[in-house]
Amino acid sequence: MRELVRSLLIVSLLAYVTSVAAADSGTLLVLNKSDNTVSLIDLASKKAVATIPTGVGPHEVAVSPDGKIAVIANYGTGQQSGSTLTVIDVPGKNPLKTIELGEYRRPHGITWLRDREVAVTAEGSKALLIVDVNTGKVLSAVPTDQNVSHMVVVSPKHHRAFVANIGSGSVTVMI
Repeated sequence: MRELVRSLLIVSLLAYVTSVAAADSGTLLVLNKSDNTVSLIDLASKKAVATIPTGVGPHEVAVSPDGKIAVIANYGTGQQSGSTLTVIDVPGKNPLKTIELGEYRRPHGITWLRDREVAVTAEGSKALLIVDVNTGKVLSAVPTDQNVSHMVVVSPKHHRAFVANIGSGSVTVMI
């Protein structure tokens, strides 16, 4: 079971690196957890072209398929649980909005779904959230009932989601 969890985490990491580097031709997004910012790096010049404030403890980022919008999961710190997502305009190099997740704590793993929706794990709430980026609303919260629901991978046609629960050493499959 731990091998399956480890494999899913590796797949998540590869998908994350690919989406961040390839979604917007020539811009790399680097999260600065201690500074609560995201830096946009122009790959051609290898220089930071913008640094944008985020919520507390930015941890993961998902870039829209067209490379225009990025959504950042603000995990928080050891003392302060995060419960927000920061939405940025990548080409415009500016923040668009902060999405409040309400009762859902410690957003972490995040992946883009269809149109303007993201799936994001809420480690502190043992759930997988579906969030509408345009409206800033949590559309649904599916409980995993497992400890530390950490990363999420979605099948290519969005029929299934796999959540790695590192605290429980399990994987939750959602259909």
